[in-house]
Amino acid sequence: PLKKRYLLALGRGEKMMALWLDDYPQMMMALTDPLPALPYFPQPLVPCVRNAYVHQEQIWLAVHLEPLFSALGTRQINQEATL
Repeated sequence: PLKKRYLLALGRGEKMMALWLDDYPQMMMALTDPLPALPYFPQPLVPCVRNAYVHQEQIWLAVHLEPLFSALGTRQINQEATL
């Protein structure tokens, strides 16, 4: 049987990003106390992360979506240029 997937679109126009999800997105209401310091991130991602939280032994991130997608897009373009 085919597994049902959902398309989540964020943003508008040229700044829209879409992601395939295996389930509906869920609000993480339990994320109330940010970590006192952010974990290590590669330098291009540092401006994208606002806060980090621990929930059920996993680290969750609050991110600025536009700079995150821009950084990921730049990385993809750079990788394609080196092929």
